[in-house]
Amino acid sequence: MIVGAGPAGLTAAIALGQRGIETLVIERRRRPSQLPRATAISTSTMELMRSWGLEAEVREGDLGVELQPWVSETLAAAGAGRAADAGFPTREQSALISPTSPAAVPQDHLEPVLERRLRALGPGRIVRGVEVTEIENGRDGVTLTVRDTESAGQRRVRARYVIGADGIRGTVRGALGIPASLRERLGGRLAVLFRAPLWDLLRDCRYAIYWLTGPTRPSFFVPAGLPDRWVFATDWDFERERVADSTSSEVTGWIREAAGEPGLEPKVQRVAPVAYGVDLAARFRDGSVFLIGDAAHRVTPRGATGLNTAIRDGYDLGWKLAWVLRGWAGEGLLHTYETERRPVAEHNAARSADPNGSERNGTSARRSQRTSVAVSPIFG
Repeated sequence: MIVGAGPAGLTAAIALGQRGIETLVIERRRRPSQLPRATAISTSTMELMRSWGLEAEVREGDLGVELQPWVSETLAAAGAGRAADAGFPTREQSALISPTSPAAVPQDHLEPVLERRLRALGPGRIVRGVEVTEIENGRDGVTLTVRDTESAGQRRVRARYVIGADGIRGTVRGALGIPASLRERLGGRLAVLFRAPLWDLLRDCRYAIYWLTGPTRPSFFVPAGLPDRWVFATDWDFERERVADSTSSEVTGWIREAAGEPGLEPKVQRVAPVAYGVDLAARFRDGSVFLIGDAAHRVTPRGATGLNTAIRDGYDLGWKLAWVLRGWAGEGLLHTYETERRPVAEHNAARSADPNGSERNGTSARRSQRTSVAVSPIFG
């Protein structure tokens, strides 16, 4: 059983299903998220999608941008700006080492692609509107008490193994009593999801994030969906500022100033504060229960490693569980999951917490602290 139908859980389910393992994915949400969330997909992740025959379908949602930040005074002045290094290779660089390349694909496009792939595999099933309330972790399997989120009806489900892929606010890690060995709050942003014809201002200057030096409030834009869905983000003080105090005209004014277009009429769809921090579980396994993705480790959006780390967690654990269950390997193989994945999570958490981590070519600390937020600082 897999708890959570985000990219990590779906990837694990596909890896198991491809090897004939019966898998049940339960998800608290009754329908897929309509928020873009993360957008940066690495070369390695695209190689995995390609191996599954999903590259073309994933790229249908590709924003067609370089996965680099672009620094300029405003969007209207982007032609006078410059690219910065955030650790992702360009498409030309990727072509030297891989048959594919990174992509900028909103998570609400990626998740349905993965879900359709899982549903096409016979052994994989998804049940939505179900949440875990209790876990009994035995030596030979796990018994879960699950509840329907509408009817509140409960039932018990038995599984040989359970994968917790239900995120930082999920129930699996809490039910197991696994503490966070590293927890740090690093501030937050106000994120505004909206639609506006910003590509008309940018023309051929197409990048994954725009760091803007001109506005009064530190600001940046992230393309978040085709044809013209965007996220505007600005610094936010959780202790002194409230979303309710920010009028729609004020938010529109911030967007216009940062865009450098006084007549812009953005169609705002969502405004929400987003807290950033790092969080690392004390362990990624408890008996027959494993943690992957944000349930095991949370990073800030800086460097755009969260989505890709989660997907690689799911794939690594998925094929290993399948090999053990099919009798192709002994139980010892499962010990290698945390041995291999924890160093990656620790590195990415530390890098994402470093304000100088996403620009490595000598940009001043002041600019990095102000703007190096990530390639995808979108709603959690």
